[in-house]
Amino acid sequence: MNQSYFLKNLPAPLQPWVRPMLLISIALHGLLLAIPMPPKPKPEAPKKEPEKVKITQIPITPPAPKPSVRPSPRPTPLVRQSPRPKPTPIRRPSTIPPITQARTIPRPQPQPSPQQTPQQTPSPTAQQTPPPPTPEQTPSPVPEQSPNSEVQNPFADFPFPNNAEIGSLGLLSGETDKSARNTADGIDQVVSFYNSQLPLKKFTSSSVTDEPELKVYQVNKEGGDSQFLHLISKQGKTVIVLASQPIPKEDLKSLKDAEARSPEEIAFYDIIKQLENNEDLALAAVEPGDITKFPEPDKFNDTSKFEFRSKTVSFKPMSPQELFAEVEASLTGNGFTQISQEGNYGGTNVLTYKVTQGSFSRYLYFVPTSDNRTVIILSKDSPF
Repeated sequence: MNQSYFLKNLPAPLQPWVRPMLLISIALHGLLLAIPMPPKPKPEAPKKEPEKVKITQIPITPPAPKPSVRPSPRPTPLVRQSPRPKPTPIRRPSTIPPITQARTIPRPQPQPSPQQTPQQTPSPTAQQTPPPPTPEQTPSPVPEQSPNSEVQNPFADFPFPNNAEIGSLGLLSGETDKSARNTADGIDQVVSFYNSQLPLKKFTSSSVTDEPELKVYQVNKEGGDSQFLHLISKQGKTVIVLASQPIPKEDLKSLKDAEARSPEEIAFYDIIKQLENNEDLALAAVEPGDITKFPEPDKFNDTSKFEFRSKTVSFKPMSPQELFAEVEASLTGNGFTQISQEGNYGGTNVLTYKVTQGSFSRYLYFVPTSDNRTVIILSKDSPF
């Protein structure tokens, strides 16, 4: 019904074309239905799965032949090790042992095989060891020279007065005090003693310092280095000091004036000297121009009252507090425990301390300078 209605409504010229158009459309649809042959390869997509299986089989196969190849070269080095004993023929050293066989004839007879030949190789070494006894004979003359070394010490028989005792009467300390001698004789009497005894012992002497209470002589003897004989008068007695170097004049003056020095004072100045000789602190001598760099230079102008000891150096600067800590540790470690701060003298940054031990007392000043150094100054009396 619909088709008739559709045909009736069409214009008259188009009505005869309706049926051919239907046939054409049917033919075209038939062609389209005949073409769908290409979608058939879609089932070929699942064929990729066996390809994945092939890829997994590839890594499994290569490692298998690799171990099979590796064991093959391993037996080859074993075969190479067998010829190694061949190139190491011990027959060559057999040419050397005939010398040893001449010395030890019974040993070559039981030699069945090259097993004893390695025993022969150490045998020549054992025979080569006898040459070392020759150096053992060389040290034998060394003890023969030891008595000569005693002769080469000419000052072993250096004379001392018969009444001389060990010690320096408190002038020195430590090993130097033990090596010094003191006698109740006056200094002139001791001088006459050495004028008569030194020539008898074949010593020669020349005067270095000649003062009423202090005399220094340079003493020599053939075969030895010079020594310096110091004679120091103290309270009518004489202290005798023999040293390899002359004592500086400044120290000699302090030794001359040491009659009033107490053991505490001697110990205190020994500690200061040890600090000044300490390489870790690297202290240097105070120069005259350093006082101009003080915060208040006028406070330290009196050189008879203040004793300038040492200062820090530029390559190892230390503040007054740091330097005092080093000094305090050395003082307290040697029994000087009474150390008190006395305020600031010569500037707000100057540290002033008082050290007391018995009847002995000293004032310590740690003065900072404008060139970043710290100077140590001592005084007997209070600056305040």
